Amino acid sequence: MSEVPVSKGARAMYASVTQPLTFEEFLAWDDGSGRAFELLDGIPVPLSEPNANHEDLIQRLCAYLENHCQEKANHYNLPT
Repeated sequence: MSEVPVSKGARAMYASVTQPLTFEEFLAWDDGSGRAFELLDGIPVPLSEPNANHEDLIQRLCAYLENHCQEKANHYNLPT
């Protein structure tokens, strides 16, 4: 059996799988923690929670994309 660490606050929980999962099995799999997982080499791995740096980066990327789209819309006389 393989145990996958699941970070939850100051303590760690473990999601257990007995063998690597197929994609279809992963879609049906639920460890009951409510966390989001990704499948790496058949093993469910918990996704990291976004931090402040991640949120700042996303905000800057969204602003960049919005400005780019506005510029292109203005250049081609498209409705905004």
